[in-house]
Amino acid sequence: MTDITHRNRTRLETVLEITALLFIIGPAVWLIYSWLEIPERVPTHFNFGGSPDNWGARSTLIILPLASLFMYVLLTLVGQIIRKQIRNPKDGKGQPPPFRLIKTFTMLAAFKAEITWMF
Repeated sequence: MTDITHRNRTRLETVLEITALLFIIGPAVWLIYSWLEIPERVPTHFNFGGSPDNWGARSTLIILPLASLFMYVLLTLVGQIIRKQIRNPKDGKGQPPPFRLIKTFTMLAAFKAEITWMF
């Protein structure tokens, strides 16, 4: 049986990882590039009618790329913990079926892409 914990990523996982990284880097680059054009006071919340009902300094926009980066790193660490648990199972039952593992890591990569897109 092949050691699934040291396998290469699938093509889909690679595309999803690159997509997630682009969703982090793209907005950060845009924010840096257009920083001087952004007004000092920006809307931070909108009501149901679409009108702003809360305002903040433009520096609050920095939170979004940082939150996205934080979530990406956190989900990457979760994936590493899962890999470590699979290599050293505590219950002694061995590894789960390989197809389940591949789907788990693909789902984690998709979740990272989705979370970074939302921020």
